[in-house]
Amino acid sequence: GIENTLEDMYQNWPWFRELIELLAMILAKSDLSVAENYDQQLIPVAIKNGDIAAVGEEIEGLGKQIRAELESTKQALLRVSGKEDLNMGNDMLARELEVRTPYLDA
Repeated sequence: GIENTLEDMYQNWPWFRELIELLAMILAKSDLSVAENYDQQLIPVAIKNGDIAAVGEEIEGLGKQIRAELESTKQALLRVSGKEDLNMGNDMLARELEVRTPYLDA
C-alpha cells in the first residue's frame, strides 16, 4: 500500500527523507499543550468581551481539530521513518529540546 511506498521513499530518496525529518523536527519543537492552553485562556476572554461570541465554539473546535491532525501527522511520520521519536536520531535536536524544556515549564 501507500505506507510501504512511503517507507521505501524514506529509505531510498534522500530529499524525501530530508523532508520527513524536517517535518519531524518542526513537530518535535511544537508543544500542543501550549496551544491548548491558549484555547483555554484566550477563547473564554474573547467570548466574554464579545470579540468572537458567535464563533467561539467553532474556534475552540478548530483548535482541537488542529491538535488532533498534528498528532496524526506525528504518528504517520514515525511509521514512515520507522523511528521511535521525532528526534529521528538527531542528538543535537534531542539535546536542544532537553535544555529548552525547563524554561517552557517554568
